[in-house]
Amino acid sequence: MAISTSAGAEVQRPLATVVIGGLVTSTLLTMVALPLLYAVLYNVTGIQLWPLKLKRTAIMILLPLLIFTGFRGYAQNQSLTLERAINIAVENNKELKSYFLMTEQNKALIPSAFSIDQTKVYYEYDQNNIAENGYPLNVFGIEQSFKFPTVYTSQRKVNTLSTTISETEYQIQKTKLSLKVAQSWETIQYLLNKRHYYQKLDSVYSDLLKAMEINYELGGITQLEKLNAEAKKQEILLKKKQLEYDLEISLNELKSLMQIDSSVVVTYEPLRQFAINIDTTMHYDITLGRQLVSLENARLKAEKSKFFPDIDLGYFNGSNKYRDAKRYNGYTVGIGIPLFFGEKKSRVTAGKISLQIAMEKEYNLHVQYQKKINELQQQLKKYNESIKYYNDFGDKLFFEIITNAQKSYKAGEIDIFKYLQSMETAVNIKMEYLFNLWQSNMIILEINYFTL
Repeated sequence: MAISTSAGAEVQRPLATVVIGGLVTSTLLTMVALPLLYAVLYNVTGIQLWPLKLKRTAIMILLPLLIFTGFRGYAQNQSLTLERAINIAVENNKELKSYFLMTEQNKALIPSAFSIDQTKVYYEYDQNNIAENGYPLNVFGIEQSFKFPTVYTSQRKVNTLSTTISETEYQIQKTKLSLKVAQSWETIQYLLNKRHYYQKLDSVYSDLLKAMEINYELGGITQLEKLNAEAKKQEILLKKKQLEYDLEISLNELKSLMQIDSSVVVTYEPLRQFAINIDTTMHYDITLGRQLVSLENARLKAEKSKFFPDIDLGYFNGSNKYRDAKRYNGYTVGIGIPLFFGEKKSRVTAGKISLQIAMEKEYNLHVQYQKKINELQQQLKKYNESIKYYNDFGDKLFFEIITNAQKSYKAGEIDIFKYLQSMETAVNIKMEYLFNLWQSNMIILEINYFTL
């Protein structure tokens, strides 16, 4: 209409121009100008004249925050990796955060070792304390008491060791959480591998059942043979359904460990045996036992240092407001000698007992460590023997049984019963291998993330 040159165009062109202009301007106003105007004026609480600007609260940050939150939720719905799952669990776990806060709390308490008594400021007036001008003195003074220097250094060492122990306890909890996530992850992969092979088997039985139904209609097989094939097909379907329930349970466990609300997606990966990749001669529990012994030893030294005398320092100044008044300065230095040692001796005795307890616990940790490591290594050998057998013979046997069973059944050399029995034998070999590999990896994970 706008570019028409035919009869009546003189009437159409002005109308078309108005319509086109209205569509363009309304689109610009609705999609661009109005949102910009809203963004500028929304949540304005006032106007600052110099320099000229609008006052607003910080609610405008909600938009990027919501975008970030939405992106994070979207990202969590994507397929995870084990490393990312562990990182999310470490970031979100509330119990682990409490251990981190305990570490920060102990760090904040390190300076409290230098706990100095309150400073005493006093005023004294005594009519017996006469100045040279014959009038009593008004005395102002300040006094401060200090513990013997070794008390402060010993207490600082106690506080520093307490912080180190908190850090070790945090690492122990982090390691335990990482182990749980890794084992949950490996369990999911084990179930996904089982489902993978059951799906293949289900496809094989589905094709077999279709062929048998045709053969049955032609009178080539009996009803009993057909029923056996259907029963095996239903058995596979039941196992697949049970696997789905187990997978749901394991995914919920992983989700609980990660402490997230969104769904968890884990991609199927073929099971592979892990490697032992840490030095099993050291771990955090042994370190913690040694640190506890050091802490009790430092506490004992701190108690013993309290037998040293306290140090008292003071300064005072006296004068009066009468004629010929002078200022008289003075200093005091003294020591506080403990005369009654019963309470301090009992604390030292208790400290020696605590040190002995810590040493016994440390020794027990070493014993438990060796016992646990030996048990894990023996269990690992048991499963590795089965894995080695499968790698040497079982894998080849698995494929040969399936291939020969299918060929023999198609050639009519075996009946359906022997075919199904052969397939079941092959499946059992594969499932036994997957189970042993899963158990071996679970033990290796426990060794790699070893905690008592």
